Amino acid sequence: MTPELKAGIERKFRTLNSGLFHTLPGTTFSNIFQRGEYDSSKYACISLDELERALVLFLVDIYAEKQHRGLHGVPARRWEQATAKYFTPRLPPNQNELAILLGRVDWRALHPYGIEFECLRYNAADLGELRVRLKGEKVKLKYHPGDLSRIFVFDPFEKCYHEVPALDQEYTQGLSFWKHRLIRRMAAQEADQVDLAALGRARRKIQEMVDRARTRKKTSTRSKVARWDGKSPSPPRSTPGSVSSNSHSPQRSDLNLPSASAETEIYDFDYNLPPSRREE
Repeated sequence: MTPELKAGIERKFRTLNSGLFHTLPGTTFSNIFQRGEYDSSKYACISLDELERALVLFLVDIYAEKQHRGLHGVPARRWEQATAKYFTPRLPPNQNELAILLGRVDWRALHPYGIEFECLRYNAADLGELRVRLKGEKVKLKYHPGDLSRIFVFDPFEKCYHEVPALDQEYTQGLSFWKHRLIRRMAAQEADQVDLAALGRARRKIQEMVDRARTRKKTSTRSKVARWDGKSPSPPRSTPGSVSSNSHSPQRSDLNLPSASAETEIYDFDYNLPPSRREE
């Protein structure tokens, strides 16, 4: 990111904070002076999954429908006018492409049994030929931290990504990066070497602990339960159902997303803040 874009990014954060985040119950506000005597921990009740859904609603149904000083109009109407005349947005051709573009990057070696990532094994038919051509070099992969049931492996020769499923689909379905690391820590207490059976036992034990903790009122316990229960959203798959172990057609991506204007309105909404904070 170039330095001249910093102001626009900071301005966008300010819009999100004032228009949404600082209006939700449990906000910490921008500083201790704004927070005052407000007990953020006491009122915190929104999971990450719910927060992301609220963010989408805010951007699409509120921000885009309000007067914008920089655009001298309503963003949604300007978008409609532009797309009706001359502007054609370059979007990912499918949902897998979006998952690849937004994925986190890592590098791993290719073995005869596939790829080992975070003590999980992934394999697909496409990897055999790629391993021979790489001659021992590590391969670039992308993954979504909210869904460890699959990764995307980059083929530098074909310039495309291959979707590679985890071998243990039962364990990895709905498994986030954070949950997996928590389970691994508990499993390590049972055995010197992590194995899938130990991971499964640890996951069941944690779920039992979460179920018991639901009845407690301690704030720290409640926040951890919310994080465990909150489904980390992942980009939807292009085909329903579990990932197949069969090879997938290569996916390609080549797009330039349009930049957003920095100027925007400040909103005065509140979403269930205690009365003592709404008037400030």
